[in-house]
Amino acid sequence: MKKLGIIGGMGPLATITLYNKIVLKTKAGNDQEHIHTIIDSNTEIPDRTSFILGNGDDPLPQLKNSMDMLNDAGVDLIVMPCNTAHYFYNDLESYSKAPMLNMIKMTADKSDSNTCLLATKGTYDAEIYQRYNDDIIIPDDDTIKRLMIVIYEVKSNNRIKAYEIFKEIISELNDKGYGKFILGCTELSALYDIYPDIEGKFIDPMDVMVDEILMLFNKEKATSF
Repeated sequence: MKKLGIIGGMGPLATITLYNKIVLKTKAGNDQEHIHTIIDSNTEIPDRTSFILGNGDDPLPQLKNSMDMLNDAGVDLIVMPCNTAHYFYNDLESYSKAPMLNMIKMTADKSDSNTCLLATKGTYDAEIYQRYNDDIIIPDDDTIKRLMIVIYEVKSNNRIKAYEIFKEIISELNDKGYGKFILGCTELSALYDIYPDIEGKFIDPMDVMVDEILMLFNKEKATSF
């Protein structure tokens, strides 16, 4: 059976959210019909945004350590749920023995000129999404600062506080008439999974990637879960 490898730990909740989505979306009648998945939840990977902003250690060596482990395990495909870590995508893709999905490109291809990106400051500053679609809307600096608070509150397990701030942000952006929002940080994806009552039309990069994984592994999507 083909094996899927996940470079995780950025953060652990986001890693769980991705695997949960894969399991729930797979149409399977028993354990054996699910995808054989190897997850390296490598919490030693330094903060990606801090590095991009010039304030932290380089995550690439630890990302390569995870990739080495997955390649040594003989995986057939590697994915990485962290949006900001895709800053290193070209280095990792060329380094890996197994092919690697580009979650950012797949998501950007589904966006239009009325799509607002919600992400880390590192993702904005490195133009990780804009390199694939320069029509994506970037919010103002104050919104970005509050999004960073939301993201790190999720990482700290302060999810109620994160939810309250995030709900305010989305309400304000909805009032500006934006049609869609990219949940461009996996902590935001995880938060929305926990609190799906937040009003807005969202594109979740993890959902985009899960659909591609199921197609590549010849797995049918569950009709409901």
